[in-house]
Amino acid sequence: MDRLLLKSRAMRWNVETIGFSPNGFTGYFLFKILLVLFTALVFVHAIAFFYRSYLEWKEGEESEGKYLDRDTLGRGRRSL
Repeated sequence: MDRLLLKSRAMRWNVETIGFSPNGFTGYFLFKILLVLFTALVFVHAIAFFYRSYLEWKEGEESEGKYLDRDTLGRGRRSL
């Protein structure tokens, strides 16, 4: 382990990069972009969840059981 650490210091290897490239491309910016996109999608999912819950609450008592999936899984079995 010590030899690897010495080697990484000697080559100035940055562990945050994906690989070595002579033109400076490391792909680290792609990682940051993917993190931002993932965060945005999580927020979109949260907004959709709460908006659907709000609409169901706004509709009131008549929404109970209105959107149940009544498909069956075969003879004698029901979906949950």
